[in-house]
Amino acid sequence: MSQMVQQAIGHEKPDLEGRTLVVTGAAGDIAKETARRFRARGARVIGIDKRTLGPEHVGTGLDAIYDFFLTADVAKKEQCQLVADLIAGIITEHGKLDWVLHTVGAGSDLDDVEFAFDEGGNMIKVLKDGKKVVVKPFLEVTEEDIDTVMNINFKSAFFVTQALLPLMRRQATSSFIYLSSIHGRGK
Repeated sequence: MSQMVQQAIGHEKPDLEGRTLVVTGAAGDIAKETARRFRARGARVIGIDKRTLGPEHVGTGLDAIYDFFLTADVAKKEQCQLVADLIAGIITEHGKLDWVLHTVGAGSDLDDVEFAFDEGGNMIKVLKDGKKVVVKPFLEVTEEDIDTVMNINFKSAFFVTQALLPLMRRQATSSFIYLSSIHGRGK
């Protein structure tokens, strides 16, 4: 079997030594699992989350997942630029930036709920057990509600890309990866 075929079917995991992954929404489950898998294969992983990695995370495994952990609200342009400056310093010393995995989404900063809109346009909370609770009927959703969702879902992706693209362009190959939850799925 060729090496490429073995890698494709998972018999041989490619070496990611010397490669770097940046993960936004780093305290979320998808981000943590992705970071664990990349580190297990030798990649350097930088986590970014608006929650501070504090003493309460010691012993939970979160403190051991990331090589570097940066606290920033990526829905704010100036914070994204500060993060880009820090990452530029890290990659100057440790290599290049290969991937950015953006997992930030509305509700990702809450422990027990995600916000979404149902088919009728109602703003809903989706609890971890899957139950849906209408927060506001469609006709009562305010501009502030929409701004919150847009800041988290759109502006964060836009500003992260804008800040990190100059670092990504330094090498021939690199990738931005954007993930959303099941709530981002079309019908």
